[in-house]
Amino acid sequence: MLLLAAATVLALTGCAELAAFVAGEPQATDATDVGPSPGESLLPDATVTPSPPRTTQLERRFLVVPAPATLDVLIVVDNSMSMANVQQAFFEGRIVGSLANALRAPALGPDGSNKPCTSGDHSGCALPDLRVGVVSSDLGAPLGGLGNCSVGNGALLQSISRISSCLTPSAPWIAYNAAGLNVGGAQLDVVKALDEAIACIGTLGELGCGFEHTLEAMRRAIDPAFAINPGFLRPDATLAVILLTNEDDCSAADARLFDSSTNVLGPLTSHRCFANGFNCGDADLWSAGTKLGCRPAGPYLHEVRSRYVDFLQSLKPEGRLLLAAVAGAATARVEVVDSDLKATLAPACSGTITSAEPALRIRTLVDALAPDAQMLDICGTSKGDLSFIGNAVRSAPALSGICLHSPLLDKSGALLCAQGDTPTKGTSCQSSCLQAAQCNVVEIANPGTSAATQTPIPRCDTTAFGASGQSDCGATCPCWRIVSDPSTCSTAAPHYLQILRKTNSLSPGTFVKVSCIASAVPWGDPGLAALPLCP
Repeated sequence: MLLLAAATVLALTGCAELAAFVAGEPQATDATDVGPSPGESLLPDATVTPSPPRTTQLERRFLVVPAPATLDVLIVVDNSMSMANVQQAFFEGRIVGSLANALRAPALGPDGSNKPCTSGDHSGCALPDLRVGVVSSDLGAPLGGLGNCSVGNGALLQSISRISSCLTPSAPWIAYNAAGLNVGGAQLDVVKALDEAIACIGTLGELGCGFEHTLEAMRRAIDPAFAINPGFLRPDATLAVILLTNEDDCSAADARLFDSSTNVLGPLTSHRCFANGFNCGDADLWSAGTKLGCRPAGPYLHEVRSRYVDFLQSLKPEGRLLLAAVAGAATARVEVVDSDLKATLAPACSGTITSAEPALRIRTLVDALAPDAQMLDICGTSKGDLSFIGNAVRSAPALSGICLHSPLLDKSGALLCAQGDTPTKGTSCQSSCLQAAQCNVVEIANPGTSAATQTPIPRCDTTAFGASGQSDCGATCPCWRIVSDPSTCSTAAPHYLQILRKTNSLSPGTFVKVSCIASAVPWGDPGLAALPLCP
């Protein structure tokens, strides 16, 4: 954690620094990535001001047939001041080992340690094909004139040792497969060796920038458009992202957030990120006191939903994306306090190792990806448990459909719903028109191989829409339909896209990619009232 001192006057090189920062973007930022998104926050009791609805392309993926477990793990480590002890506790506490142990399965055979590998005792079972990469949250902060924020690590995988007497991998990432672990030394206990190797490259120290770009570093590290770490992310692997930080994300969309030549955005401390990245009603976010209904808002920080939630969900199918955030727990109610005459957020938690500010932006990401994402308390790091990731990978379910968390629109932009749906308070649908959904559904078999195929799935007959009990696809098999199914999804966002089939003889790893025209304004948002309901 770092309260950065107000810094030097903007140098003549400031324009070049700004250009370099912006040049890190592989493509121009679209209009949906600037400014506050109504209802973007999924945090409790967030208040939202109605605003004109926007249209977006909703993209989701889900596994139809699970594939053999293959896992890529990306760990994003906050390496700013006060994080050294946290890193040590996280890695030496063997928290990553809890993930690895949960991955063991009898179907993978024994690991060679002579320990039991049975249905009741997995301690001697092998791990699946596994990769682990580490990046820092440090992307620098141009225009600030701050020495430790001048460059950053550029979302590159970190594979060198910063602690003595440890073994590093032979590649930019740690890999475990049939050939063994790509680090030297004896490996009779592969989980112990894996833990030690991850600690070796993951203990990054605390000399990084105090403006943590945790979410942006995550995206840049694995986004093919940036091509920063080619070869790390495999198309057929499950992706698990682990975030370790004691502050919230400050992924800047506008480098002027760090401009030290003016105080128009407030003093150049890490509180600038909160004060210029959130809307808490009409509250002054620089003054001490309780702030209610806080939600992420632009234009200085990247929008969480459009830039990170949508990106991750477009990258991997449902069941192939998992996330754990080891950070400060957050609600929409926060406390601003004066510390040494500087505004800062009151800790969300305090422990013997660290205290942590509330990570509201990170919590927004976690809530959007739930139940495949969890928030773990960083103040109790030694008690943390990532086994839910291992359990999910080991027992990935076959799915026949997926919940659509954004309201669907027809060709004219009218809101689609089923009779009885309540898109927003005071609005109830009097008829059903889900059959007018504008979706493109494609089944992809043998992904990432030379035998990969893409097969469009047609829309079911109109009579199949809206009746969740209907299961006969008739002459159009397979086909897709959308039903209102609050028991499978939620009463807040009840729509479920389902594939109807007569048989399921698909190859392992087959998944379905869904793309639908939808409202960028979420269910329950007052802004939906501006949309006409379908006839």
